[in-house]
Amino acid sequence: MKKAMIFLCAASLLCSSANAVLLPVTNGGFENGTTGWTLNMLGAGSTMVSSPESPLSGNYSAKFVTDWQGGGGVKAEILQMVTGLSGGTGYDFELWVKGAMGPGGVAWAEIKWFNASHVQVGGTGLINLFAGLSSTTYQQKGGTYITPAGTASGEVSIRLEGGALAAHNVLYVDDVCIPEPASLVLLGVGGFFLRCRK
Repeated sequence: MKKAMIFLCAASLLCSSANAVLLPVTNGGFENGTTGWTLNMLGAGSTMVSSPESPLSGNYSAKFVTDWQGGGGVKAEILQMVTGLSGGTGYDFELWVKGAMGPGGVAWAEIKWFNASHVQVGGTGLINLFAGLSSTTYQQKGGTYITPAGTASGEVSIRLEGGALAAHNVLYVDDVCIPEPASLVLLGVGGFFLRCRK
């Protein structure tokens, strides 16, 4: 009975995975520093580094730190252009975050979709990274997003924005578009039982 339940869980996971494709982000675990990412540090005192302080998995995570005296707008951002995409496709874009926002501090992720002529054809809209943010426990954000017709690439943005008040903000980001270990185990178990049934 246990084997049957494990098989059913794994098969269910395989079916749900078949309907979506993991967005092919480079260096989503920040194990290779900031390789693959473009840094856009717009605020005085803003930094983003690959840090060994508090990874979710592996040895590193991205650590954003911003300090400002007031004024809204983007204060620290990382960008990556992901190519080889297709229109009408569901892409999984998930990331893990933790940290602490000061007064008025907010954090967002977003993907803008582009066609082959690099004309924007749509986007995910803002993905809220700061709602319920914990300073001690990573939380998963994101989801599955369907690309518009003609999509060929996507620009991923992960950023901190400032409010009107002086604030100190820290945000850790890890495992951007990296499958969870539990999912990989279930997929492996499902494959094992499929082989055993033959």
